[in-house]
Amino acid sequence: MPPIRRSNLGKRTRNATNQANYRSNSQTREARASLNRAAFSYDVSIDYSNYQCVVIGSMNSVCSHCKALKYKNEANGLCCANGKVKLIPLDPPPEPLYSLVSGIGTDSIHFLTNIQQYNNCFQMTSFGATNVVRENFMPTFKIQGQIYHRAGSLLPVSDSDNKFLQIYFMGNSPQEIDLRCAHNNLVKRSIVEQLQTLFHQHNQLIILFKTALDLMPSDNHKIVIRADKTPAGQHTRRFNAPTIDEVAIVVVGENLESRDIKILNIKHVKVLHLSKNMRVELQNDQSGNIFSKQLIDIGNGKFPIDMLTGCINFPLSFCQLTRSKDELIQKVFPDVSQNYRNHDWLSERAILAAKNIDVNELNFKIQEQITGELMIYKSVDSATNQDDVVNYPPEFLNSLDLAGLPPHNLQLKVGSVVIMLRNINQPRLCNGTRLAIKKLLNNVIEATILKGKYKGEDVLIPRIPMIPTDVPFEFKRLQFPVRLAFAMTINKSQGQSLSVCGINLENPCFSHGQLYVACSRVGKPSDLFIYAPGNQTRNIVYHKVLQ
Repeated sequence: MPPIRRSNLGKRTRNATNQANYRSNSQTREARASLNRAAFSYDVSIDYSNYQCVVIGSMNSVCSHCKALKYKNEANGLCCANGKVKLIPLDPPPEPLYSLVSGIGTDSIHFLTNIQQYNNCFQMTSFGATNVVRENFMPTFKIQGQIYHRAGSLLPVSDSDNKFLQIYFMGNSPQEIDLRCAHNNLVKRSIVEQLQTLFHQHNQLIILFKTALDLMPSDNHKIVIRADKTPAGQHTRRFNAPTIDEVAIVVVGENLESRDIKILNIKHVKVLHLSKNMRVELQNDQSGNIFSKQLIDIGNGKFPIDMLTGCINFPLSFCQLTRSKDELIQKVFPDVSQNYRNHDWLSERAILAAKNIDVNELNFKIQEQITGELMIYKSVDSATNQDDVVNYPPEFLNSLDLAGLPPHNLQLKVGSVVIMLRNINQPRLCNGTRLAIKKLLNNVIEATILKGKYKGEDVLIPRIPMIPTDVPFEFKRLQFPVRLAFAMTINKSQGQSLSVCGINLENPCFSHGQLYVACSRVGKPSDLFIYAPGNQTRNIVYHKVLQ
């Protein structure tokens, strides 16, 4: 038998290993070659995670200095320069955003899954650029020049829906939510409503848009100027701050001639303290003494304050508390659909609120209960300076709803209560006069004066041009100088006496003495109706002013 030849197993194994390594290196070189510029030709059919040169692992490495998460092969200290850079810890986001980003619960999982849709719901601008290149091939973005956000007009063109920033100017929260949900089908209405409320309360840019007009200076001007205190070598219109013993009064009005500001020395001023409320004294009511003392305690800031909330609680002996705004309307204007023809009944009652947004809502609700045709008067707005016409188009001017100025879209019915916003025919038609609408014509309004010396007289109110003084630019609004006055702001109610007064404190008072002014419009606690969430509200009193 011929001898059996033994194969060289070791040599064959080494050859097989070398061939396998060669094939692996060849595949790696081919993979690297195939991935060259792959970002510009992404193929969804390829699983790129199979390529070792692509996979960089997960962020499970923790920096020893700042505790930041990093990739495995990332250099030490790259995130914080080895502890030299220290950032202030971020505050947790407010609710409900904190719960929505937590990943706990069905709503949070849904929110994180569709977070792009929710971002789209609240975006203010669209994307734009100075030069978008479209030649050769079509990349995702190929832009030259400046990249910017295109805001566009603040009001939509006719026959089109609001979009982007225009949604914030709709002035109706339910409609805003409906429109946001209509453009994004995957979102939940309840979450959109929560986020909208969150942004209106915490997003400073949105707060600026929504409340800039409310933050404009009111009619309560408090300015101190000493013309003879111009610093040496400075411009003649620059003034120093007054000293503590100087008081100045500035007269504000329309078409006033130049006037000197009279400066008084406080040493010659006698301070008088309020001891009696004459509205209460004239009622001869048994509860008058207690009510008067409670009013003075509110005015002096001596009402008991809840230390946890910083709010005061209304005692049952002070007023009639209501549970909702609808109940407040019913208490102050019972059966208004029948009683609105009685001018004596109308003249003795009103609802007060701190902010114009609450006043407008109440006025519209009450006017809806009055039968009759609704007349709509739209103002003509224009910039007085021709150079500002491009910067402030009519659509933007129409969107402004300033305090002390009639709205662009004035909606009235016969029988509605209005208040004058300008002096037309003194002393008959003055700023603050309340009237009841008698006739609504195209170019004139006939109304009846409700209170004062000329009570019962019929007057004609024309459209007049009005130029506001509390905006950084000048524009003119041609409109009837009236506003609805079933409800009015607390500031506007100063000097008015009422038989029945309601106060809506859904938005609390925000300046010194406002709550006292509102509560002291009546003389009996039985005639004062208050709606305050939780029966609590803030009482702003600056004690140094009273010293």
